[in-house]
Amino acid sequence: QPRKRNPCEPLPLASEPELANGDQIVSDESFDDEGILPTDILPPKTVAGAVCLFIVHAIGICGGDKKNKSVNYGWKAVSTVAHLLQGDRDTMAITSAGSANAKALTQILTREDFLDAGTICNQTGQVADKEDPCHTIANGMGHLTTECQQQIHSQAFGTVFNLILLLLLRYDSCHDVQLCKVALITVGIVSGHLSGRIHELLELSESQCVVNDIYLLYAANQEVT
Repeated sequence: QPRKRNPCEPLPLASEPELANGDQIVSDESFDDEGILPTDILPPKTVAGAVCLFIVHAIGICGGDKKNKSVNYGWKAVSTVAHLLQGDRDTMAITSAGSANAKALTQILTREDFLDAGTICNQTGQVADKEDPCHTIANGMGHLTTECQQQIHSQAFGTVFNLILLLLLRYDSCHDVQLCKVALITVGIVSGHLSGRIHELLELSESQCVVNDIYLLYAANQEVT
């Protein structure tokens, strides 16, 4: 039985079989009844899931192939989608609805969540110390921050952050959002820091947690640079 892939996992490069004369053929054995999607791929089942998957691959995090990511416009594409989806929703209303839920989620993430998602090596090329990977994770977020600042205007930071809060509101009811939680929190930390709204995502005054530890290292690095 073929392994079911996490929707946040990048798709493999296509490799088509060849005929004896060297021509390529396309077999329909691995496709579903409609001939559209390979049967071992689990497509997102919700709009929120589709948006999460788009963010992962546009920015190139959490298993996305860094070499093939949208280097010059990934953040810009995400900010455009964020603007469209936010519509006429008021930022204060989004904060009121989503902040508490997002803070609760950040309190339960572990180092293993970040290691398993692949955020670290994708952004820095470093091999993380599994005993204490927080510095490497923070460095990866620093790389994302540089790319974000290069691609979008400062006014768009808050729009991206609003999208993250809206998606995290679906966490309890949407399996696709649950699978992409590390990607969403990572983008939330970067956009929340740059927009000055990190307090809406992290409860820094509360007891220590892994995400707070990572953010403090990341923020300290940003002050130095």
